[in-house]
Amino acid sequence: MLNMRTRALLLTGLVPAAALSTNAAVALGWSIATLTDNGTVIRRIAANGDSLPSGMACSITGSRSTVSVTGGVALKGRDYAKVVKRDRSGNFDLSYKLYSDVDLRGTGSLRVKALSRYSITANVMVEANPGSASAEGRVDLVERTGKADLYGPGLEEAATTAGTWRLGPQVSWRGANPTWSKEADGRWSTLVRLNTIGMGGRTTGYHNSPGGSMTVVTASSSGGLDVDVTSFEKVATSSAKTIEGTAPLTTNLPLVFDVFSENNILELNTVTICEADGTFWIPMDGLADGLYHVYAKPFAGLRKRFDVLYTQAGLAGIVIDFKWGDIDGDNRVTQSEVDFITAMIGMTKDHPDWESISLQYRRCPVDADIDRDGAITAVDLALALPNLGLIGD
Repeated sequence: MLNMRTRALLLTGLVPAAALSTNAAVALGWSIATLTDNGTVIRRIAANGDSLPSGMACSITGSRSTVSVTGGVALKGRDYAKVVKRDRSGNFDLSYKLYSDVDLRGTGSLRVKALSRYSITANVMVEANPGSASAEGRVDLVERTGKADLYGPGLEEAATTAGTWRLGPQVSWRGANPTWSKEADGRWSTLVRLNTIGMGGRTTGYHNSPGGSMTVVTASSSGGLDVDVTSFEKVATSSAKTIEGTAPLTTNLPLVFDVFSENNILELNTVTICEADGTFWIPMDGLADGLYHVYAKPFAGLRKRFDVLYTQAGLAGIVIDFKWGDIDGDNRVTQSEVDFITAMIGMTKDHPDWESISLQYRRCPVDADIDRDGAITAVDLALALPNLGLIGD
């Protein structure tokens, strides 16, 4: 569900409904961005007026959102036999406004579909004077949908692999029927938020010039994702061509699912907003019968893998018990997260800073409310503490 701060921001940038065709989707930009930079997590919320962290970018055109994460390193002078690494990854929550000429209120759920493309760019530049013995630059960029390696050994050598857009996995969002509002032109509209797959990678610089004096090695890498909403529809709460189940402590929360084929090809990235009883759905339209590896990631929980033998008749009865405490979304539970929950005990949703980022912790108090009951208590700490040091699947 979108909080009031996000709703307020999105409403300031809407395209007038009269300028749009019926059943349109309009990209509104990013609402939440999370960047992990060499272990440091930076989370920005657009509704606070925050700009994107350095190295992240987002642009929108019509129903399309294009986002990227970039990192770079440099070595100079006599720093030979030295390695510099930068691990950068991140993801975005992308907001959309949907317009329908049909009233989609009532029972059932809303399914939003999108096409995705991704690109990988790796660059290495090596400069040296004739007195240098040798130099090497290397970029490794790894993200969910692929890997690119580039090596650039030798003197005065430059090498580049251009980022080429490739077709990505199907993107889908499904949740309990959201709030619809009637526009001046008679159409209905609602706001939804899609979560991107993780992107980014590792940039590494090597300087191997024991006799050199002026070698410069620079390297950079970038992972990009393009999401274009193509359709949305009302669907029954239960249907064929789905994987259905329940997950405790996920009431009205988004679950991010990545569905891989038996050959470990990412076939589907989807977000489901769980019902009040923790029920979730994974729409498997267009996917063949077979064995799938499914990764599920909840808010404040570690990613969990489960394998299913799926048929188009549908599969139900899956139960996922998550391990909790990953409030910054990096798929591990750290001491800083446990300390943050401890420090926030006693805060409630009535506090004016409930959804404001703490300058000390760079997180919002609401992030520590693992059980989502509107208060941070010893129960939230008890959910996280046993998982300290654990890493998700």
